[in-house]
Amino acid sequence: WDTANEWIVETEKISRFISGISRVDFSDLQNIDVERIFNLCEFSKYESISFERNQTEINQIYEEQLLRISENIKQAIEIADKISYKIVFLIEGFTDNTGDAEINKIISRKRAENVRNFLFKDGVKSEYLEIIAREDSIPNQNHIVKTKNGEFRIVTFSVFLNGKNLTKEELPW
Repeated sequence: WDTANEWIVETEKISRFISGISRVDFSDLQNIDVERIFNLCEFSKYESISFERNQTEINQIYEEQLLRISENIKQAIEIADKISYKIVFLIEGFTDNTGDAEINKIISRKRAENVRNFLFKDGVKSEYLEIIAREDSIPNQNHIVKTKNGEFRIVTFSVFLNGKNLTKEELPW
């Protein structure tokens, strides 16, 4: 600066700029991030991976769908980490209601494990993925994708953000 007055003018501009920043409501920015997570996780409300009777391996026709889901999960994790929110993706395996209950539990667990392993191999950290075997329970109503015989042989997803189930809930504000 050539003169003290120019320095004072610049200092005042900087001061006004900094005070304007301090008036930003960062909770609004956090809400925007939560909404982005919510939108990225929309798949969990409607998408599922189907399996043939007594099968636990993922059919190739679902690989593209799982790759898309994996990308959404990775983006949601990145945002959640940025705002210090805990995010968990629950992978639930279901079987039909025929056969031995113990065998069905093993099959449903293996289905969920295979989906988790697919996501892990695509770069989703395992610490964000939980699995549960549901035997012959009926999945969330949004996932009603019955086989020809009315059976549920699927894996579904639920998303928990700071303990709140985003799959069943609306945005938290």
